[in-house]
Amino acid sequence: MAGVSKIGCDWGKVWGISAVMDQIGVHLRHGIDMVDISRFKALLSRHGEKAVNRLFTDGERDYCKRFSGQMAQHFAVRFAAKEAVLKALGTGLGLGMRWRDVEIQRGESGEPSVVLHGRVREVFEGLGLSRVVVSLTHTEHSAVASVLLMG
Repeated sequence: MAGVSKIGCDWGKVWGISAVMDQIGVHLRHGIDMVDISRFKALLSRHGEKAVNRLFTDGERDYCKRFSGQMAQHFAVRFAAKEAVLKALGTGLGLGMRWRDVEIQRGESGEPSVVLHGRVREVFEGLGLSRVVVSLTHTEHSAVASVLLMG
């Protein structure tokens, strides 16, 4: 059921917006994820390029590798965004989806954007969704991504 969290609360009803959203035909899904930078650094040092190639697109790898001193932070926040998208879809990494089906790009003014590929795109469109908005932030210790899926 859309809008119902794992603890059973329909936030749309709490905020009084479910009926309005239903009337105007708006579908809204949210996902959020946080990654511990030290754990991500450990993953990169244990599995190196194999992990990077499995998790990230060529464009994501090229972008993150430009930041040699903060490379793990940039990879981690993109991984958090991928997780947030999959949470918002309600699927996790299932149904034949791959990590590289969710790509995080940067616009001309520096804002992040999400491009969906493959099975993730099929599920997204199948749910009647048409727009993704993402917000990324990271520190030396944590990376956080929040995603809104709208349709």
